[in-house]
Amino acid sequence: MVKGFVSRRAQSGLEYMIIVSIALLLVVPLISYSRDMVGSLEDSRDTERLVRSMDHIESGVRRVYSRGSGTKITFEVELPTSVVYSETSDNYFMYVLDKGGSESEYYTELDFPLQGEIPGNGGVYKVVVESKGDYVEISYE
Repeated sequence: MVKGFVSRRAQSGLEYMIIVSIALLLVVPLISYSRDMVGSLEDSRDTERLVRSMDHIESGVRRVYSRGSGTKITFEVELPTSVVYSETSDNYFMYVLDKGGSESEYYTELDFPLQGEIPGNGGVYKVVVESKGDYVEISYE
C-alpha cells in the first residue's frame, strides 16, 4: 500500500511539472509579444506627439512671417521624452527621436530663413517666434 501511494504521488508531481511547463511555454511568448506591442504603442504615441508639436511650431513660424516685421507670438509645445536632438538651419528645423535603439529624423522645410534655437529635449516649453522682416527668429523658455 505504501509503495502504490508513493508511486501515485510521484506521478502527480510529474503531471504537475508537465502542466506547468506547457503553461510556461504558452505564456512566455505572450509576455514577449505584449512587451513588443507596448513598446510599439509608446513609439507611436511619441511620434504623434512630436509631429503635433512640430506642426504647432511650423504654424506659428509661418503666421509671424506672413504678418511681417515685428510680429511676435509665444505658444507652448510638449515634446516627448524620447527626443534626443534638435536643429534649426537656414530654411528648416528638425528633431531626432529615439525609437527603442534606433533614431528617426523628422524635419519641416520652410520657404524663408529661420534663425535661433528650438528645444532639444523632452518636456513642455514656451516657444517664442518673431518676424524680423526677411527671416524669423525662434527661441524657447
